[in-house]
Amino acid sequence: MRLAVELINLDNKIIPYDYPTAVRESILGIVHQKDPSLAGRLHDNDADVFNFSQLLGRGKASEDGIRLWRARLYVSSTSLEFIKAFATTVMLDPLFKIGEIRFAVSNIQRLPELPSNSRNGLKLKTLSPIIVRNKTLDRYLYLNDLEFPDSLSYSIKHRFERTCGSSPKGDITINPITETFHKKRIKIKNEFHNCSLGELIIKAPPEVIQFISDAGLGMKPKFGFGFMGVAK
Repeated sequence: MRLAVELINLDNKIIPYDYPTAVRESILGIVHQKDPSLAGRLHDNDADVFNFSQLLGRGKASEDGIRLWRARLYVSSTSLEFIKAFATTVMLDPLFKIGEIRFAVSNIQRLPELPSNSRNGLKLKTLSPIIVRNKTLDRYLYLNDLEFPDSLSYSIKHRFERTCGSSPKGDITINPITETFHKKRIKIKNEFHNCSLGELIIKAPPEVIQFISDAGLGMKPKFGFGFMGVAK
């Protein structure tokens, strides 16, 4: 399930570019208020049970970060328990902090799932960057690398098995739209990661599309990578 969260910057402060870790901690903190044991499992579990987007909205960029007066954040999970805990807590206490910057949650609503019945494939766009790593080559891949489709397909299958406990039934094919590619480099816990923004077309069984809708694409979804939306 997916949620759209509308945020208002109460402090009118600049948000550092490496904010995803702070957003992750805020999400886990909100869930902890409702269910501490669930938050603990989410923090420690390797299974991919939640994902979130970049902060989306019009802002003013600078060397230190971006100033957003209003922003939208998408949050998703394979766990209905997680969604209920997050939404219930936010509705009772609409304070959302990114580091020391305070935001007010002005609205929260359910976001439509990714459609799973497209015969010609589903065209998706990144709402947060995708991280893909090829272990054989021992390097991170960009969306325009030749090895990217097969490596991302392998990642989807591996994560689906780890989270759902079974292998997906059916083929997964990925066609990156390379002319939409933008290179990104983002810091997580003092380590920089090469990642991609752009669009791709995916053909996959409905249960895999649902998994991508809930858990994102690629590595480190719980740090806000690989959240996908429908491209026009």
